[in-house]
Amino acid sequence: MHKAAKWRQLFTQIFGVGVRTADRWYREGLRTLDDLREQPQKLTQQQKVGLQHHRDLSTPVLRSDVDALQQAVEEAVGQALPGATVTLTGGFRRGKLQGHDVDFLITHPKEGQEAGLLPRVMRHLQDQGLILYHQHQHSRWESPTRLAQQSHMDAFERSFCIFRLPQPPAAAVGGSTRPCASWKAVRVDLVVAPISQFPFALLGWTGSKLFQRELRRFSRKEKGLWLNSHGLFDPEQKTFFHVTSEEDIFRHLGLEYLPPEQRNA
Repeated sequence: MHKAAKWRQLFTQIFGVGVRTADRWYREGLRTLDDLREQPQKLTQQQKVGLQHHRDLSTPVLRSDVDALQQAVEEAVGQALPGATVTLTGGFRRGKLQGHDVDFLITHPKEGQEAGLLPRVMRHLQDQGLILYHQHQHSRWESPTRLAQQSHMDAFERSFCIFRLPQPPAAAVGGSTRPCASWKAVRVDLVVAPISQFPFALLGWTGSKLFQRELRRFSRKEKGLWLNSHGLFDPEQKTFFHVTSEEDIFRHLGLEYLPPEQRNA
């Protein structure tokens, strides 16, 4: 591996660090995590927290962690808005037993009820002492047709979090035990979607990235339709398809439905 690529890989493992930042640090002579710790002025708040909890965040998240996180998020969502739902997405929904972060999609069966929900959920989680860091991103919803053209992006409201997840005593990790930590830091994304867009959001956030890319390419090239995490758009008719499930999306595309565990492309 090329030397620069080696340090790029090291630095980009830190939460909040992209390739451009890693390359800049390399050009500035930084080579180790200790180098970064000695120059905190070079780090954003997000990167400081990512570096502080780098060991935990580099450790695989286990299915037992996911179950505990989902229970905590469901409790907070239920407190903030009874009737709202929490759905696990990402690799864990595709059946994976471990990963590097956890994604939850939040909605409410009545359109519009989800507005303003996420800040209330975050306050409840903070009151429980479960949040080490979070960055809120407001919805960037514009016109539906504008979003339809942005096939690789979405504009949902979300919170990028690091959870402080309590651990059972001597929790087993890879056959060994965690000797002292009563909690560990875990990366979690909470995403809020209105119910009308929920099936598309669920499809998009479930992944995999390659599966989504190929599905969207097929939609565009073979069907002349624009698919993203907000909807399925017919540019000729200038209309969006109404769906209530992922199965509806596959049917509109003329495809056999594939369950999440078969989308690990």
